[in-house]
Amino acid sequence: MKKLLGARSQLAIPIALFVLVSSARAAESPATVKTLQVTLSVSPAPSPFPFWSSPKVGDGTQITLTATLPQPVMASLPGPPRYSFTAVLLPSGQTFVLQNEANQAKWAPPKGGDYNFRVVVRQGLAVEGSATVSNFHVRPSFASTAKISANPPVMSLPAAFTISAMVPALPPHLLPGAMMNRFWFSSVQQFVPQSPQTWQGPISTERNTGVWKPHLAPGLYAIQAYVQTFMYNVLTAEGFGTTSASPADFYRGYYVVLLPPGPCPTPTPTADPTQPFGWLTPITTQNSSGQPVATRQGSANCAIAGFSINAIANDPQLRVRTINVSCSNCHIGLMAGNGGRDWFCNVLPLGFSHTQPPDNEATLYNLFANWKSRGCPD
Repeated sequence: MKKLLGARSQLAIPIALFVLVSSARAAESPATVKTLQVTLSVSPAPSPFPFWSSPKVGDGTQITLTATLPQPVMASLPGPPRYSFTAVLLPSGQTFVLQNEANQAKWAPPKGGDYNFRVVVRQGLAVEGSATVSNFHVRPSFASTAKISANPPVMSLPAAFTISAMVPALPPHLLPGAMMNRFWFSSVQQFVPQSPQTWQGPISTERNTGVWKPHLAPGLYAIQAYVQTFMYNVLTAEGFGTTSASPADFYRGYYVVLLPPGPCPTPTPTADPTQPFGWLTPITTQNSSGQPVATRQGSANCAIAGFSINAIANDPQLRVRTINVSCSNCHIGLMAGNGGRDWFCNVLPLGFSHTQPPDNEATLYNLFANWKSRGCPD
Protein backbone atom coordinates (compact mmCIF):
# COMPACT_ATOMS: atom_id res chain seq x y z
CA MET A 1 0.00 0.00 0.00
CA LYS A 2 2.82 2.47 0.81
CA LYS A 3 4.33 1.84 -2.63
CA LEU A 4 1.00 2.55 -4.27
CA LEU A 5 0.57 5.83 -2.38
CA GLY A 6 4.09 6.86 -3.29
CA ALA A 7 3.42 6.17 -6.96
CA ARG A 8 0.22 8.27 -6.87
CA SER A 9 2.00 11.19 -5.23
CA GLN A 10 4.61 11.23 -7.98
CA LEU A 11 1.86 11.73 -10.57
CA ALA A 12 0.71 15.00 -8.91
CA ILE A 13 2.76 17.42 -11.00
CA PRO A 14 2.24 21.10 -9.97
CA ILE A 15 1.23 23.43 -12.79
CA ALA A 16 2.24 27.12 -12.49
CA LEU A 17 -0.46 29.69 -13.33
CA PHE A 18 0.64 32.42 -15.71
CA VAL A 19 -1.46 35.62 -15.91
CA LEU A 20 -1.41 36.72 -19.56
CA VAL A 21 -3.62 38.92 -21.73
CA SER A 22 -4.07 35.97 -24.06
CA SER A 23 -2.99 32.51 -22.95
CA ALA A 24 -4.11 28.91 -22.87
CA ARG A 25 -2.77 25.41 -22.39
CA ALA A 26 -3.67 21.90 -23.47
CA ALA A 27 -2.38 18.91 -21.55
CA GLU A 28 -1.88 15.93 -23.84
CA SER A 29 -0.36 13.92 -21.02
CA PRO A 30 0.87 14.55 -17.47
CA ALA A 31 4.33 15.25 -18.90
CA THR A 32 3.41 17.30 -22.02
CA VAL A 33 1.60 20.67 -22.03
CA LYS A 34 0.72 22.41 -25.30
CA THR A 35 0.26 26.21 -25.18
CA LEU A 36 -2.73 27.61 -27.06
CA GLN A 37 -4.09 31.10 -27.64
CA VAL A 38 -7.35 32.73 -26.58
CA THR A 39 -8.35 36.26 -27.60
CA LEU A 40 -11.00 38.31 -25.78
CA SER A 41 -12.53 41.30 -27.57
CA VAL A 42 -15.02 43.83 -26.23
CA SER A 43 -17.59 46.01 -27.95
CA PRO A 44 -17.98 48.95 -27.76
CA ALA A 45 -14.26 49.56 -27.74
CA PRO A 46 -12.80 50.99 -24.51
CA SER A 47 -12.81 54.79 -24.40
CA PRO A 48 -9.51 56.50 -23.63
CA PHE A 49 -9.18 58.64 -20.52
CA PRO A 50 -11.15 60.71 -19.53
CA PHE A 51 -13.86 58.42 -20.91
CA TRP A 52 -15.94 60.87 -22.97
CA SER A 53 -17.59 58.05 -24.92
CA SER A 54 -17.68 55.25 -22.35
CA PRO A 55 -20.98 53.42 -21.81
CA LYS A 56 -23.16 54.83 -19.05
CA VAL A 57 -25.20 52.89 -16.53
CA GLY A 58 -28.83 52.93 -17.63
CA ASP A 59 -28.24 54.23 -21.17
CA GLY A 60 -29.25 50.89 -22.72
CA THR A 61 -25.76 49.97 -23.90
CA GLN A 62 -24.90 46.28 -23.75
CA ILE A 63 -21.25 45.27 -23.58
CA THR A 64 -20.46 42.33 -25.83
CA LEU A 65 -17.55 40.06 -24.96
CA THR A 66 -16.32 37.62 -27.60
CA ALA A 67 -13.73 34.88 -27.05
CA THR A 68 -11.88 33.57 -30.09
CA LEU A 69 -9.51 30.63 -30.58
CA PRO A 70 -7.42 30.18 -33.74
CA GLN A 71 -9.16 28.01 -36.32
CA PRO A 72 -6.49 25.27 -36.22
CA VAL A 73 -6.97 25.03 -32.47
CA MET A 74 -10.75 24.72 -32.80
CA ALA A 75 -10.32 22.03 -35.45
CA SER A 76 -7.99 20.04 -33.19
CA LEU A 77 -10.36 19.92 -30.23
CA PRO A 78 -12.39 16.71 -29.80
CA GLY A 79 -15.56 18.70 -29.02
CA PRO A 80 -16.91 22.23 -28.51
CA PRO A 81 -15.20 24.13 -25.67
CA ARG A 82 -17.01 25.65 -22.69
CA TYR A 83 -16.76 29.38 -22.02
CA SER A 84 -17.03 31.13 -18.65
CA PHE A 85 -17.14 34.95 -18.49
CA THR A 86 -16.67 37.13 -15.39
CA ALA A 87 -16.44 40.87 -14.67
CA VAL A 88 -14.63 42.24 -11.60
CA LEU A 89 -15.52 45.79 -10.49
CA LEU A 90 -12.62 47.90 -9.27
CA PRO A 91 -11.63 48.86 -6.65
CA SER A 92 -14.30 47.01 -4.63
CA GLY A 93 -13.49 43.60 -6.17
CA GLN A 94 -17.16 42.67 -6.64
CA THR A 95 -17.39 39.83 -9.16
CA PHE A 96 -20.19 39.29 -11.67
CA VAL A 97 -20.68 35.95 -13.47
CA LEU A 98 -21.96 36.72 -16.98
CA GLN A 99 -24.44 34.67 -18.95
CA ASN A 100 -23.18 33.59 -22.36
CA GLU A 101 -24.14 31.79 -25.51
CA ALA A 102 -21.19 29.76 -26.76
CA ASN A 103 -18.20 32.13 -27.11
CA GLN A 104 -20.11 35.39 -26.54
CA ALA A 105 -21.56 37.18 -23.52
CA LYS A 106 -23.73 40.33 -23.54
CA TRP A 107 -24.07 42.34 -20.37
CA ALA A 108 -25.38 45.69 -19.10
CA PRO A 109 -23.24 46.77 -16.11
CA PRO A 110 -25.35 47.74 -13.06
CA LYS A 111 -22.66 49.99 -11.56
CA GLY A 112 -20.16 52.55 -12.78
CA GLY A 113 -16.44 52.01 -12.48
CA ASP A 114 -13.54 50.13 -14.03
CA TYR A 115 -14.06 46.48 -14.89
CA ASN A 116 -11.64 43.65 -15.55
CA PHE A 117 -13.27 41.15 -17.93
CA ARG A 118 -12.04 37.54 -18.09
CA VAL A 119 -12.96 34.48 -20.07
CA VAL A 120 -11.90 30.93 -19.25
CA VAL A 121 -12.15 28.36 -22.03
CA ARG A 122 -12.25 24.64 -21.20
CA GLN A 123 -12.55 21.43 -23.20
CA GLY A 124 -12.76 18.48 -20.89
CA LEU A 125 -9.87 18.31 -18.44
CA ALA A 126 -7.11 18.50 -21.01
CA VAL A 127 -7.60 21.97 -22.52
CA GLU A 128 -7.92 25.26 -20.65
CA GLY A 129 -7.18 28.83 -21.67
CA SER A 130 -7.98 32.35 -20.52
CA ALA A 131 -7.79 35.95 -21.65
CA THR A 132 -8.54 39.31 -20.01
CA VAL A 133 -9.47 42.89 -20.88
CA SER A 134 -8.51 45.25 -18.06
CA ASN A 135 -9.82 48.61 -16.83
CA PHE A 136 -12.88 48.96 -19.06
CA HIS A 137 -14.59 52.12 -17.82
CA VAL A 138 -18.34 52.45 -17.35
CA ARG A 139 -19.74 55.84 -16.39
CA PRO A 140 -22.14 55.94 -13.45
CA SER A 141 -25.70 57.10 -13.98
CA PHE A 142 -25.17 60.33 -12.03
CA ALA A 143 -23.14 63.12 -13.66
CA SER A 144 -21.55 65.70 -11.38
CA THR A 145 -20.20 69.14 -12.27
CA ALA A 146 -16.95 70.52 -10.95
CA LYS A 147 -16.66 74.28 -10.39
CA ILE A 148 -13.16 75.52 -11.22
CA SER A 149 -11.52 78.54 -9.60
CA ALA A 150 -8.05 80.07 -9.60
CA ASN A 151 -5.91 81.68 -6.90
CA PRO A 152 -4.97 84.35 -7.78
CA PRO A 153 -7.71 84.78 -10.37
CA VAL A 154 -7.19 85.56 -14.07
CA MET A 155 -3.39 85.71 -14.25
CA SER A 156 -0.18 84.94 -12.40
CA LEU A 157 3.52 84.28 -12.82
CA PRO A 158 4.53 80.64 -13.46
CA ALA A 159 4.25 78.29 -10.45
CA ALA A 160 2.70 81.07 -8.33
CA PHE A 161 -0.94 80.03 -8.60
CA THR A 162 -3.29 77.14 -7.87
CA ILE A 163 -6.35 75.77 -9.66
CA SER A 164 -9.17 74.28 -7.58
CA ALA A 165 -12.11 72.11 -8.57
CA MET A 166 -15.09 71.75 -6.23
CA VAL A 167 -17.96 69.27 -6.34
CA PRO A 168 -21.06 69.28 -4.09
CA ALA A 169 -20.26 68.78 -0.42
CA LEU A 170 -20.40 65.27 1.00
CA PRO A 171 -23.44 64.34 3.10
CA PRO A 172 -22.59 65.08 6.77
CA HIS A 173 -24.10 61.85 8.12
CA LEU A 174 -21.62 59.58 6.34
CA LEU A 175 -18.86 57.93 8.30
CA PRO A 176 -15.31 59.24 7.84
CA GLY A 177 -13.73 57.59 4.84
CA ALA A 178 -17.06 56.54 3.34
CA MET A 179 -16.63 58.88 0.37
CA MET A 180 -13.61 59.73 -1.73
CA ASN A 181 -13.11 62.20 -4.57
CA ARG A 182 -10.44 61.79 -7.22
CA PHE A 183 -9.52 64.85 -9.30
CA TRP A 184 -7.59 65.18 -12.55
CA PHE A 185 -6.62 68.49 -14.19
CA SER A 186 -5.64 69.29 -17.76
CA SER A 187 -4.23 72.30 -19.59
CA VAL A 188 -4.07 73.16 -23.28
CA GLN A 189 -1.98 76.12 -24.38
CA GLN A 190 -3.69 78.35 -26.91
CA PHE A 191 -2.19 79.70 -30.14
CA VAL A 192 0.43 76.94 -30.13
CA PRO A 193 -0.04 74.51 -33.04
CA GLN A 194 -0.76 70.91 -31.98
CA SER A 195 -0.53 71.74 -28.30
CA PRO A 196 -1.37 68.44 -26.55
CA GLN A 197 -3.96 68.03 -23.81
CA THR A 198 -2.25 66.45 -20.83
CA TRP A 199 -3.90 65.26 -17.62
CA GLN A 200 -2.36 65.43 -14.15
CA GLY A 201 -3.71 63.28 -11.32
CA PRO A 202 -5.38 61.71 -9.62
CA ILE A 203 -5.49 63.91 -6.55
CA SER A 204 -7.44 61.86 -4.01
CA THR A 205 -9.15 63.49 -1.06
CA GLU A 206 -12.09 62.97 1.29
CA ARG A 207 -12.88 66.66 0.86
CA ASN A 208 -15.04 68.02 -1.95
CA THR A 209 -12.25 70.20 -3.35
CA GLY A 210 -9.15 69.17 -5.22
CA VAL A 211 -6.24 71.61 -5.55
CA TRP A 212 -3.68 71.56 -8.35
CA LYS A 213 -0.48 73.62 -8.47
CA PRO A 214 0.59 73.52 -12.12
CA HIS A 215 3.97 74.43 -13.55
CA LEU A 216 3.12 76.02 -16.88
CA ALA A 217 5.20 78.17 -19.21
CA PRO A 218 3.95 81.70 -19.96
CA GLY A 219 0.93 81.68 -22.26
CA LEU A 220 -2.84 81.39 -22.41
CA TYR A 221 -4.39 78.14 -21.18
CA ALA A 222 -7.72 76.36 -21.32
CA ILE A 223 -8.08 74.31 -18.14
CA GLN A 224 -10.41 71.42 -17.38
CA ALA A 225 -11.06 69.23 -14.37
CA TYR A 226 -12.38 65.67 -14.28
CA VAL A 227 -13.63 64.20 -11.00
CA GLN A 228 -14.82 60.80 -9.80
CA THR A 229 -16.77 60.39 -6.56
CA PHE A 230 -16.70 57.04 -4.76
CA MET A 231 -18.93 55.82 -1.95
CA TYR A 232 -17.66 52.74 -0.12
CA ASN A 233 -15.26 52.05 -3.00
CA VAL A 234 -18.01 52.20 -5.64
CA LEU A 235 -18.02 54.94 -8.29
CA THR A 236 -21.26 56.86 -7.83
CA ALA A 237 -20.69 60.04 -9.88
CA GLU A 238 -18.25 61.60 -12.30
CA GLY A 239 -18.12 64.80 -14.29
CA PHE A 240 -16.15 67.70 -15.69
CA GLY A 241 -15.55 71.36 -15.07
CA THR A 242 -14.26 74.06 -17.41
CA THR A 243 -12.88 77.53 -16.89
CA SER A 244 -15.49 79.10 -19.18
CA ALA A 245 -18.10 78.67 -16.45
CA SER A 246 -16.18 80.88 -13.98
CA PRO A 247 -15.68 84.33 -15.56
CA ALA A 248 -14.58 85.95 -12.31
CA ASP A 249 -11.59 83.60 -12.03
CA PHE A 250 -10.51 83.40 -15.67
CA TYR A 251 -9.83 85.73 -18.54
CA ARG A 252 -12.52 85.00 -21.13
CA GLY A 253 -12.47 81.35 -20.15
CA TYR A 254 -8.68 81.00 -19.98
CA TYR A 255 -5.88 81.45 -17.48
CA VAL A 256 -2.99 83.78 -18.29
CA VAL A 257 0.46 82.65 -17.17
CA LEU A 258 2.57 85.79 -17.25
CA LEU A 259 6.02 86.45 -18.61
CA PRO A 260 8.44 87.72 -15.94
CA PRO A 261 7.94 91.50 -15.90
CA GLY A 262 10.56 93.89 -17.10
CA PRO A 263 10.81 97.62 -17.82
CA CYS A 264 8.93 99.08 -20.77
CA PRO A 265 10.97 99.19 -23.98
CA THR A 266 12.39 102.50 -25.15
CA PRO A 267 10.13 104.22 -27.71
CA THR A 268 11.48 104.34 -31.25
CA PRO A 269 12.37 107.87 -32.40
CA THR A 270 11.11 108.97 -35.79
CA ALA A 271 12.38 111.74 -38.05
CA ASP A 272 8.85 112.60 -39.22
CA PRO A 273 6.20 112.02 -36.53
CA THR A 274 3.46 112.87 -39.03
CA GLN A 275 4.32 109.94 -41.32
CA PRO A 276 1.41 107.43 -41.23
CA PHE A 277 2.08 104.65 -38.78
CA GLY A 278 2.29 101.04 -39.84
CA TRP A 279 3.84 97.63 -39.20
CA LEU A 280 7.30 99.18 -38.78
CA THR A 281 6.58 102.94 -38.55
CA PRO A 282 5.87 104.03 -34.96
CA ILE A 283 2.56 105.43 -33.77
CA THR A 284 2.85 109.02 -32.57
CA THR A 285 0.57 111.68 -31.16
CA GLN A 286 0.70 113.40 -34.56
CA ASN A 287 -0.22 110.43 -36.79
CA SER A 288 -2.81 108.66 -34.63
CA SER A 289 -5.90 110.69 -35.61
CA GLY A 290 -6.51 112.03 -32.12
CA GLN A 291 -6.31 108.69 -30.29
CA PRO A 292 -4.96 109.04 -26.70
CA VAL A 293 -1.76 107.13 -27.45
CA ALA A 294 0.39 109.12 -25.04
CA THR A 295 -1.80 108.00 -22.14
CA ARG A 296 -1.45 104.53 -20.67
CA GLN A 297 -4.59 102.49 -21.26
CA GLY A 298 -6.31 100.99 -18.19
CA SER A 299 -3.72 99.32 -15.96
CA ALA A 300 -1.05 99.15 -18.69
CA ASN A 301 2.55 99.90 -17.71
CA CYS A 302 3.48 101.26 -21.12
CA ALA A 303 1.98 103.89 -23.43
CA ILE A 304 1.30 103.19 -27.11
CA ALA A 305 3.08 106.25 -28.53
CA GLY A 306 6.53 105.54 -29.94
CA PHE A 307 5.88 101.94 -30.94
CA SER A 308 4.98 100.26 -34.23
CA ILE A 309 2.26 97.67 -34.66
CA ASN A 310 4.97 95.02 -35.01
CA ALA A 311 6.37 96.04 -31.62
CA ILE A 312 2.93 96.02 -30.01
CA ALA A 313 2.23 92.56 -31.43
CA ASN A 314 5.57 90.92 -30.69
CA ASP A 315 7.61 92.68 -27.97
CA PRO A 316 7.14 90.56 -24.82
CA GLN A 317 7.67 93.55 -22.49
CA LEU A 318 5.49 96.04 -24.34
CA ARG A 319 2.44 95.92 -22.07
CA VAL A 320 0.15 98.51 -23.67
CA ARG A 321 -3.11 96.58 -23.25
CA THR A 322 -5.62 97.68 -20.62
CA ILE A 323 -5.09 94.46 -18.61
CA ASN A 324 -1.30 95.07 -18.57
CA VAL A 325 -0.37 91.99 -20.60
CA SER A 326 1.71 92.06 -23.77
CA CYS A 327 0.15 90.60 -26.92
CA SER A 328 2.98 88.09 -27.33
CA ASN A 329 2.45 86.83 -23.76
CA CYS A 330 -0.61 84.95 -25.00
CA HIS A 331 -0.09 84.75 -28.75
CA ILE A 332 3.45 83.30 -28.46
CA GLY A 333 4.98 84.51 -31.72
CA LEU A 334 1.79 84.07 -33.75
CA MET A 335 2.28 87.51 -35.29
CA ALA A 336 6.07 87.41 -35.72
CA GLY A 337 7.70 88.00 -39.11
CA ASN A 338 6.04 88.56 -42.46
CA GLY A 339 3.74 85.58 -41.95
CA GLY A 340 2.55 86.99 -38.65
CA ARG A 341 2.06 90.42 -40.21
CA ASP A 342 -0.12 88.96 -42.96
CA TRP A 343 -2.12 86.90 -40.45
CA PHE A 344 -2.70 89.93 -38.23
CA CYS A 345 -3.73 92.09 -41.18
CA ASN A 346 -6.20 89.47 -42.43
CA VAL A 347 -8.05 89.05 -39.11
CA LEU A 348 -8.45 92.79 -38.50
CA PRO A 349 -10.54 94.59 -37.50
CA LEU A 350 -13.29 92.13 -36.57
CA GLY A 351 -10.75 89.51 -35.45
CA PHE A 352 -9.57 91.87 -32.73
CA SER A 353 -12.05 90.71 -30.12
CA HIS A 354 -10.83 92.69 -27.12
CA THR A 355 -13.23 95.61 -27.30
CA GLN A 356 -15.63 94.19 -24.68
CA PRO A 357 -15.07 93.94 -20.90
CA PRO A 358 -12.74 93.23 -19.26
CA ASP A 359 -10.50 94.62 -22.03
CA ASN A 360 -12.31 97.67 -23.44
CA GLU A 361 -9.50 98.17 -25.95
CA ALA A 362 -11.13 101.00 -27.92
CA THR A 363 -7.86 102.81 -28.69
CA LEU A 364 -6.01 99.76 -30.03
CA TYR A 365 -9.08 98.73 -32.02
CA ASN A 366 -9.30 102.14 -33.69
CA LEU A 367 -5.57 102.11 -34.50
CA PHE A 368 -5.68 98.60 -35.97
CA ALA A 369 -8.82 99.39 -38.00
CA ASN A 370 -7.11 102.48 -39.40
CA TRP A 371 -4.05 100.45 -40.40
CA LYS A 372 -6.26 97.79 -41.99
CA SER A 373 -8.19 100.40 -43.98
CA ARG A 374 -4.89 101.60 -45.51
CA GLY A 375 -3.87 98.13 -46.65
CA CYS A 376 -1.64 97.31 -43.63
CA PRO A 377 1.43 99.30 -44.75
CA ASP A 378 4.87 99.08 -43.22
